[in-house]
Amino acid sequence: ICVFGNIKLVLYDMRKGSPTKGTFQEVCYGDDNYCLIHIPPGIANASQGLGAPFSIMVNVTSEPHDPKLKYRRINPKTDEIPYDWTRGNY
Repeated sequence: ICVFGNIKLVLYDMRKGSPTKGTFQEVCYGDDNYCLIHIPPGIANASQGLGAPFSIMVNVTSEPHDPKLKYRRINPKTDEIPYDWTRGNY
């Protein structure tokens, strides 16, 4: 949930066997488009604040945090996820 400003959320399907594997979805939300977004397992995600002076995002989870769970972090500056973050904002 974006409580101030606007944010671009980029989703990338990394699920094995998914018919949409390797595709992107972009969602811009915040002051101009309030919404709650559910991200299923296997979908990589990253956010970028849009506009000035800043954006505030709140993460509301559907399950309690499990410290034993391993999350995979992917450097956005590699080719593993071929998204161009230098593109113009919305």
